[in-house]
Formats: sequence, structure tokens, C-alpha cells
Amino acid sequence: MFEDLTGTTWHSGIDVSASHVTVHRTKIHNMQVGIEASDSAIVDLDDFNTCFPIGPFSDVVIDNPSRGINYNGVVIDTGSSLNVTSAKLRILNAGQSYGGSSGGLLVSRGSSVVASSNLIISGSLGQGIYATGNSHVTLDGSSITGGQHGGSWL
Repeated sequence: MFEDLTGTTWHSGIDVSASHVTVHRTKIHNMQVGIEASDSAIVDLDDFNTCFPIGPFSDVVIDNPSRGINYNGVVIDTGSSLNVTSAKLRILNAGQSYGGSSGGLLVSRGSSVVASSNLIISGSLGQGIYATGNSHVTLDGSSITGGQHGGSWL
């Protein structure tokens, strides 16, 4: 689990720049940004058995019960990509009440997201998904519910 216990501001659970990371079985709790990728980084959510046996719980959970301190659950920026495959990505209570580009998932500046039914965004204070700047989002059975500013802004 990645959790901010300091009370100070600006923390990212996972911050990836020009690299590749595969994430599964992880909880990110009360960060300003749960996962951030920039400069052509790749983030894969995949449950694989190279190091650990495949298990029943492969979820990656970005949870923000202290509503209002989080800006985005996930930010994919500057030619980066997010691939949600066999591990579930649950983004809960993300974003700011003013909306804007805050919310569950921000995809910007030529970035891409490919998500299966394993992407679940719930209770966003901002947008569910906000895509801008020639970015691309492919959703196949994803779930976006309970947002205060709509499911997506593309």
C-alpha cells in the first residue's frame, strides 16, 4: 500500500517518466495523484505469474476517502500510455468538486488509454474521464458511475 500519512501536500502514489511499469495487487490511498505517467511512459495493469502466482485479487485500488484532497486518480500525459488488461483498476472518489480536468482519469498531450471491463471509476467529484490534446481512449466494457460532473469529457 502507498499511503500519505504526513498531511503535507503533493504526493503521487506512483510517478513514472520515460519508463515502463507493470502494477497489480496494489492500493494507493489519499494521494493528490494516484498514478502519474509522462514522457512516453507505459503503465500496464496486468496480473501475470512471472514473479508471483496469479491470484484471485489482482486489483489496483486508488482510494480517496478524504474527499477533496485528490486531483486525479490517474494522469497519463505527454505521449504516455495506460493499458488495463487482466488486473482491475478501481478509482474511487477522485477529483475536485469544481470539476475542470480533475477526476478519475486525465489523458493529455497525445497519450492513450486502452481499458477493458477491468476499469472501474466510481464517485468522482470531478470528471470520470477527461481526454484532451489529441489523446485517445478506448473503452471496452469499462464502468464509470456516480460522478458529479459527468462520465467523460472528450
